[in-house]
Parts: sequence; structure tokens; C-alpha cells
Amino acid sequence: MVIITKGQSNTLIVTVTEKVTITNPFFLIYFKDMLTSEETSFIITNTSTHTERYDEFTFTEGSNSAKTLNVGEYVYTIYAQTSNSNTDIDNADEEVERGIAMVRHTENTFTSNTITTTYKQNVIS
Repeated sequence: MVIITKGQSNTLIVTVTEKVTITNPFFLIYFKDMLTSEETSFIITNTSTHTERYDEFTFTEGSNSAKTLNVGEYVYTIYAQTSNSNTDIDNADEEVERGIAMVRHTENTFTSNTITTTYKQNVIS
């Protein structure tokens, strides 16, 4: 399962190059919300320096290049394509990866509070 944190830089490491049949592909990632069926897609860039071993995609959720995703669970699909701007999965060339992604809020830090408790002694005579 892929974990995506809202508003932060997220890195997705997968193996898709071995499944690509087109030359010099661009990659489209598509998310479908498992609860609402809302669909979102955007172009992602492969930044791996060792694509023969793995592919690395880094994006910031909610940025100009990566659309905003609601907190929840998604089916994600990565497509290889010849277009560097197409975001319609029906026009993508080939599916190369499918999986489950969870989008979560940023992690909150908790500062502990000190509680002082005073006990009163009651004497019954």
C-alpha cells in the first residue's frame, strides 16, 4: 500500500519501466476514491537514476502539478504514454502499475501537559 500525506512531498517507488513498451515514456497517475468514486489524474516525472532496478516518482499533494486528494483510500493506476500533457486515461498508451493508496492528514505532534493533582485529607472524628 502506498501512503500519501496531504500537503507534503511524497515519494512513490515502483517498478514500471520493465513493463513499458513505448520509447521515452511520460507517466500519468490516476486515482479513484474507493468510497466516492471521485477520479483525479496528473502527470508525474520519473526521477530514478536506476530505472533498470526501480522507478521513483516524487510529488507534493495539492501542489500546482499534483492535484488535491481527499483523505481516504484510493485505487491508483500508473500509465505510460507518449504525451507529456494528457491527463485522460482513455488516451494513455498502456497501464503499467495498479495498487492501493491511502491519503492521510499530516502527522500532528503532541506536546504533553503537566497536571498537578492536590489531595485533601479528610479526618473523621
